[in-house]
Amino acid sequence: PQIDLVAREGVLFEQAVTASPWTLPAMGSLLTGAYPSKHGAGRIMNGRTPLGRSPLASGTWTLATALRDAGYRTKAIVSN
Repeated sequence: PQIDLVAREGVLFEQAVTASPWTLPAMGSLLTGAYPSKHGAGRIMNGRTPLGRSPLASGTWTLATALRDAGYRTKAIVSN
């Protein structure tokens, strides 16, 4: 019954595009409006381990900062 409910009330996106197939740079793009090559999140920092990746640069404009500047409070709850 739950799958039928999703089929009736859900939304179907027949074409979806992402800036990156990996979560870190894709989320960076969602939050900044910039491509990974511009915002830099997920760039390899340490060639010996795939975990050595860069975050967004400090001071990068994000949707959260724009909302904060407009008086909103934001919070991120993340898990990997």
